[in-house]
Amino acid sequence: MSTYLADTAEDLAVDGPSARFTYRRMGPQGGVPLVLLHRFRGTIDWWDPSFLDYLATEHDVILFDNVGIGYSTGEPRDSVKGFAEGAIEFIQALGLSTVDLLGWSLGGIVAQEVALRR
Repeated sequence: MSTYLADTAEDLAVDGPSARFTYRRMGPQGGVPLVLLHRFRGTIDWWDPSFLDYLATEHDVILFDNVGIGYSTGEPRDSVKGFAEGAIEFIQALGLSTVDLLGWSLGGIVAQEVALRR
C-alpha cells in the first residue's frame, strides 16, 4: 500500500478575524502558492491524495477548511460571497499577497468570486 505525502501532511492553524482556519501545506515552498477550494460539503480530508501528491511535486499546495467548515471554527457562511470572503480572510491571515486558486465544483465558483474582488 502506498503512503501519500498528502496522508502525512500536518494539520496547521492560522487565526483570522472570524475563524481559526485549519489547513495543510505540502510541496516546495516559494513562488506563488496554489490554494485549493473544495466542493460543497467537502473538507480538507476529501481531496484525493494522489491528486494532491501530483500537484505538490512542483507546487506549494495549500488546502483549507473555510469558516465553520470541517476543522475550522466560526459561523459557517451561506453564500458564494460569504465563502469568498472566508477564502480571502484565510489568504490574508497567511500573509500571502498573490496566490493561484483551484476550485472543485462550488470551490470553482468561489474562486471566480475571489478573482472578482482582487
